[in-house]
Formats: sequence, structure tokens, C-alpha cells
Amino acid sequence: MVAAIENMAAMKVVKRVLILGDMYELEAPEQEHRAIGKLIKEKEISDVYLVGKFFQVGFGRIPGAKYFETKLLLIEELKRNPIRDSTL
Repeated sequence: MVAAIENMAAMKVVKRVLILGDMYELEAPEQEHRAIGKLIKEKEISDVYLVGKFFQVGFGRIPGAKYFETKLLLIEELKRNPIRDSTL
């Protein structure tokens, strides 16, 4: 995931949007999700959508990020407010 975030940050585009969900396969999920939150904050990402309980830990570290407890809540948000003219 770190490589994906760094690659997106390096793209020469106007608007970058990240949609990320919990990574249950990690040995230390809360620590890793916190680190991902820190990395996202350092990069110029326009909009960030986070899904799941582990990303709730890193959520407060990312200004302007939107947090969703479940994937279905994210889907409802995207139906109401579609992402346009952005690189995902």
C-alpha cells in the first residue's frame, strides 16, 4: 500500500483520490494503519476515503479525510456524491 500511495503522489495530475480499506492480514494492524495515515498526510492527496475499524486509528491524522465504518456506507456516500475528474 505504501508503494501505491507514493506512486499516486508522484503522478502529475490535478486531483488525487485514495479509497482505502482495512488490511486485516497485517501482524500489527493498528500500528501499520497509523503509519499509512502519517504517509497520506505527508503526500498531496486531494481526497481520502477510509473504510474499517483499523483505519479509524489513522483517521484523525489525515486532514479532510472521510471515514466510513463499513463498505456499504462508503458506497452510499459515493452514490450521493460521485467522484469526478480525479485520479483514483
